[in-house]
Amino acid sequence: VTITNSANNFTCTATASMNLTINAAPAVNIGNDVSQCTGDTPATLATSDAPGNTYQWQLNNNVIAGATDSSITATNAGTYSVLVTSVNGCTATDNAVVSINALPNPVIQDEKQKLDSILFCVTQTPAPVLSLVSNSFIQTYSWTLDGNNISTNQNVTVTAGGQYEVTVVDSNGCRNTDVIRVIEAPCEIEIFNVITPNNDGKNDVFEVKNLLDFPKRKLTIYNRWGKKVFSADPYNNDWDGDNLAAGVYYFVLEYDNGIQSDTKKGSFNIIR
Repeated sequence: VTITNSANNFTCTATASMNLTINAAPAVNIGNDVSQCTGDTPATLATSDAPGNTYQWQLNNNVIAGATDSSITATNAGTYSVLVTSVNGCTATDNAVVSINALPNPVIQDEKQKLDSILFCVTQTPAPVLSLVSNSFIQTYSWTLDGNNISTNQNVTVTAGGQYEVTVVDSNGCRNTDVIRVIEAPCEIEIFNVITPNNDGKNDVFEVKNLLDFPKRKLTIYNRWGKKVFSADPYNNDWDGDNLAAGVYYFVLEYDNGIQSDTKKGSFNIIR
């Protein structure tokens, strides 16, 4: 720069100069926003590492103590930013949002809202249908039976006993599974309404078809006046009427196998 001063017919000048260097800001780019699922390996955010640069990371505008490398492992959700300072004192910053999405929570149930295991009879009509308690945000379904693929529909109809498993993927790309055990068992017990204890091998005892499939099975017999005349717990399909007179009697049958339980009441005839 030159300064000129003119006064009283005199002109004076002075000159001074300096060198100005404009240094480039450090390069910084930590990439795009990141969307992850709970349980995924945490994402690593990183920018280029240049000699002499220093780094300071922040999460949601709060300085992360000790986070002074060119990269960081994003273990929490939020907005990560890094301030890079070059050897010349120039600074630059970049940021990225890290989202950690909850896993979907598929819960299998049948129409009776059993959540762990259900009974299935091969002649059952209609067959049980397995579905999820909630289908919110679920995009895809993959059902297997004992490890074999069987369906990609929302619901699946039971065709056999075994372990049914569904894997779902939600709108965030997160996946999770649930399983339910289907146990083959008799559809219904069948109670015969007559016994003829004459040792001909037909209807000699009070028989309940499929009853022995139930570990808990209690039978109580009453006469027409309400007096208890027989009781067995467990009942093993072996009561022949003792020496009771012919006539109408009444039963109460309680049975339970841990999954299916019921109480049946009714009448039957002893014919001699």
